[in-house]
Amino acid sequence: MGKKLRQQRAGRGTPTFVTPEAHRIGAVRYPRINEKMNGKVEDIVHAPGMNAPIALIRLDNGLTFFNQAVMGTHVGQRIEFGFGAKASSGNIVRVGDVQEGTNLCNIEIVNGDGGSWLGRLVDTPWLLGGVELK
Repeated sequence: MGKKLRQQRAGRGTPTFVTPEAHRIGAVRYPRINEKMNGKVEDIVHAPGMNAPIALIRLDNGLTFFNQAVMGTHVGQRIEFGFGAKASSGNIVRVGDVQEGTNLCNIEIVNGDGGSWLGRLVDTPWLLGGVELK
């Protein structure tokens, strides 16, 4: 008889194959905001078990949250968040406000799900065009 494959052993969930809870940074989610806010990137940290670096962002009202640090994000960078924000690198905008040909990252399907679609930096789709509904 042979032995179990590595993926079969990892599927059991033993401590050898599980990231310790103490090393997790926090949930990478967008806060629920209905207005335009400005913020600042406080820190960029490494999160074990994630492929992308995580940026700690502090909004002007004092609210902090974690978001993926897209390419070009640096500590001290000012970002815009919410309705009416300018579409530039690092800003968090609605897909409907983005021009064609823009690189996208971390798209939310449902408002508040934290970017469940294309959440990795490896996936960088371009916005090709919209469909006009009549």
